[in-house]
Amino acid sequence: NQAMSHISELRLVKGFTQEIYDIVSPYLTALPSTTAININTAQDVVIASLSPEISIDSAQSIIDERDEDEFNSLQEFIIHPLLREKGINTQALSVQSSYFNLKSNVKIGNSFIRTISTLHRIDKNNISVIARTPEI
Repeated sequence: NQAMSHISELRLVKGFTQEIYDIVSPYLTALPSTTAININTAQDVVIASLSPEISIDSAQSIIDERDEDEFNSLQEFIIHPLLREKGINTQALSVQSSYFNLKSNVKIGNSFIRTISTLHRIDKNNISVIARTPEI
């Protein structure tokens, strides 16, 4: 009964098979605190999960439009013609992010390493590194 430090810990949950993990893991993250879903970066599956009335095709259409012009507010998002009256709860949504993954490739001489760093934006002038792991 504590927070997970990595999504791989889901495999320890009874009934959570490797097959299920492989399907959902690209859409999950483990962070040190609760954070909102950024609708400007969410993938189609995540947008479709906001309501049973949103199809993957509709979610992909929203992403295609969003790539041209991002949402400036949650109100702008929920009044979108494909989302209007879909019963979307905006309480866990946002138009910005506080956490980011940074992938880096470093080569020094003959040595090469890839890492993924999880960064937390505390405010517009302060960012801290939460975790850094080698990419496998």
